[in-house]
Amino acid sequence: MHSSSGLVALAAFLSTASAATFGFNYGSTFADQSAKVESDFAAEFAAAKKLPGVNGAFTSARLYTMIQAGSSDQIIEAIPAAIDSNTRLLLGLWASGDPSGFKTEIATLQKAMQQYPKLASLVDGISVGSEDLYRTSEIGLKAPDAAPGNTPDVISNYIGQVRDAVKGSILAKAPIGHVDTWTAWANSSNSAVAKVADFIGTDAYPYFQDTMSNSIGEAEGLFDDAITETRKFTGNTPIWITETGWPISGPTKNLAQADTSDAKKYWDAVACKLLAGNMNTWWYTLYDAGKKTPSPSFGILKDLQGQPAYDLSCKNVDTSSSATKETSSSKTASGSDSSETTDAGSPGISASNNADASMTATGGSYATGSAPIATGTGSAGASGNGTTTFIASATPSVPAGSGGSGSGSGSGSGSGSSGSGAAGAPGASSTGIATAAGAANAVSIVSLIGAAALAALLI
Repeated sequence: MHSSSGLVALAAFLSTASAATFGFNYGSTFADQSAKVESDFAAEFAAAKKLPGVNGAFTSARLYTMIQAGSSDQIIEAIPAAIDSNTRLLLGLWASGDPSGFKTEIATLQKAMQQYPKLASLVDGISVGSEDLYRTSEIGLKAPDAAPGNTPDVISNYIGQVRDAVKGSILAKAPIGHVDTWTAWANSSNSAVAKVADFIGTDAYPYFQDTMSNSIGEAEGLFDDAITETRKFTGNTPIWITETGWPISGPTKNLAQADTSDAKKYWDAVACKLLAGNMNTWWYTLYDAGKKTPSPSFGILKDLQGQPAYDLSCKNVDTSSSATKETSSSKTASGSDSSETTDAGSPGISASNNADASMTATGGSYATGSAPIATGTGSAGASGNGTTTFIASATPSVPAGSGGSGSGSGSGSGSGSSGSGAAGAPGASSTGIATAAGAANAVSIVSLIGAAALAALLI
């Protein structure tokens, strides 16, 4: 599934890797849209490494942009914080919107490689974009004020541009891939991206699969199905779990309740198996309550100095699972789109900077059936016709300015708070995806609260 140059780079990189990498998602802004600075990232990275019950497993940070929130081209301050704390990084380049924004992301990546040579030993990979394919899906395009996404051809070209940018550099051996919803990967029209990617970053949230039976008792099966469907359409390319989680508070989504008890059950059913397996994983999320608590809230910690909301130790948990373990027997895409369910975008992304870029928050959820399922402010309904695999989404838009955060509810309804922020770099953490036409600071899982609210929660 890879180009020869990509395979060579990936093989060289994997020769130095031993076990799977585990980490959390980190947006560039707080839920109130204020920019995170180096000390903020440092505090979060330290809290992740000190989590009780996980034996220091969470040592990596997934970023959504190379650009510091509130600036047009400065290196995100998460990088020096990661170097000082020896935190590994899944770097991200925001890839939606105006091509000029992506050029700035590449230029900032090159600047970071020159300024921080220690990145050579800390980078797990480089993600080109986040959920861009979902936002150009049939459902995403029908959403009112839809956030900009990008086509398979553009994302494939961008991956090539990043390969050229790191050629001969300290990151020449780093895997380069793309992150999207599992339903985007399970759509054969996006196969061009899978063919050139060194890894398949996959976002999956059973909580938002609210047009199906999605109680916590069925969540593990829904998650496993998402990975199985992704693998069918992406061949032998390694799957990395880039976003999944269960909220500790927030609205009920069909049969899915947002509470600490069910979040604990989801952790035991999904996180514990991932921790026992060999699939790189970035959980959503460590902490999303800084300065403002989003709804739903997925944070394991309510306070960086406090204790987790539930036991993370995986005691007496059966960790056997086939879907969450990488194998070499993955099958290639069959050529027809999955007819299972539709997935949603990711929860909070924020964008800032880049003038003339429009940022929007989007969110959605898995959907099946033949009837429209989503309505509400800032959200477009999704219909499943048995042949498409798109995610229902809500896409409130955010005016230019500085980044924001967003939250949204899958499959339809949601309000969203508009934030200000041009699409430069993604911002704070939240639920519901905010995207920017230039570069967006994002991190997210989907559960739109609507057009306006989403923007306010942007990561």
